[in-house]
Amino acid sequence: MTKLKKGLPSRIVALDILNLIMFEAINLDDAVDKSKKYLSLSKEDRAFVKLLVMAVLRNRATIDAILSKFIKLPLDKLKPKKLLNILRLGVVQILFIDNSSQYAAVDMSVELAGYNKKTRAAKSMINAVLRNIIRSDINLDKIKQNNIPNWLFQTWINDYGLEDAEKIAKYSLKQPYLDITVKDSNMLKEIADKIGGKILRGNSIRCTNHKGNITNLFGFQEGYWWVQDIAASLPVKILADSYDLRGKTVIDLCAAPGGKTMQLASYGAKVIAFDKSAKRLKKLEDNLKRTNLLNSVEIIEADVRNWRPDFKADFILLDAPCSATGTIRRHPDLLYIRNKNDIDNLLKIQFDIIKNASNILSNDGAMIYCTCSLQKQEGEGHFIESKLNKLNLQIAPIKEVKGLDISIGKSGFVRVFPYVFGGMDGFFIARLRRSC
Repeated sequence: MTKLKKGLPSRIVALDILNLIMFEAINLDDAVDKSKKYLSLSKEDRAFVKLLVMAVLRNRATIDAILSKFIKLPLDKLKPKKLLNILRLGVVQILFIDNSSQYAAVDMSVELAGYNKKTRAAKSMINAVLRNIIRSDINLDKIKQNNIPNWLFQTWINDYGLEDAEKIAKYSLKQPYLDITVKDSNMLKEIADKIGGKILRGNSIRCTNHKGNITNLFGFQEGYWWVQDIAASLPVKILADSYDLRGKTVIDLCAAPGGKTMQLASYGAKVIAFDKSAKRLKKLEDNLKRTNLLNSVEIIEADVRNWRPDFKADFILLDAPCSATGTIRRHPDLLYIRNKNDIDNLLKIQFDIIKNASNILSNDGAMIYCTCSLQKQEGEGHFIESKLNKLNLQIAPIKEVKGLDISIGKSGFVRVFPYVFGGMDGFFIARLRRSC
């Protein structure tokens, strides 16, 4: 790769990753892992790859609408398929990335096409299309495209109405702020001052202007904090607001990569953390080591649909596997790897885990159930009275979320949306108790 024209290696990798996500439904992290050339890039080039890929994923429908005005052939007829992604990468550099040199972006797109013999013949076409786009002085504000898949957008309309669905879609495609959770509340002000952040509720800090590698920020290497969206921090905060967790055992089901596990440990809890993925548990273990919290956590690889301990748990945190549509801001690849058939499969897994957790919970115990999904099916839909009766569970209503003005439903569920609090992940949170 060292002999290639400067700037071309990062475009080659970005194209490889886009092709894996869009054509093979491989998530972004796995696509990055599968790209053999990614690790050979510099840190700056790897960051640029992520910037390119994320921008295309968030704006694909708008990009395609623009391209359709300059290409006579229907876009799905372009061959080979990767040719379209070369054009998308060119458009995103020209119109969506600040400080990009437009004509340099054209040149790099032509070079990228020439790198592969299957797309080499399209170099002249790519050059003409992208230069015509530059000359057309396109106003993005006038191009109204819904970049959310129709099946998902319709679900949001059905659940919340058109107005809220449009707000969810708009904010789901915005680049998120950097939110972190600080291990020791006594260090909140020092860390906020040194990284240029604002203290939010609890131990959360938000950085609105951060750019670059987070590992270079004060306190990361020392394990003083970890990245965690403020919405993702709420389930543990709600539990800790209600109960003193110091010295108490908390079972954290589906724990990896460990944000909530580290929260629980920082509150003084003894945590038993589960996940069925050895790869994800390794990431959890690495995070616990960096934050010096490993001694407070027992890690177990198991399928939590059928695992049973030899004791009843007083506290359970169940962050259930879900469609994760509340995290599209951070994971726009979900728009290409999820479909409506996934939901039915996930609903069964979620209910099986809830059922098993209800048998583990002690009579006086409390369970927090949460998902980062915006579909009511994966949240409120599990806790209708008939289902709760079968599980011997009852709702323990959440009356407030201290320090945040978040609306709580009549049943005591917390439902947060991407458009509140200046931008946050979408989440559903319920607190449950045994009914016998």
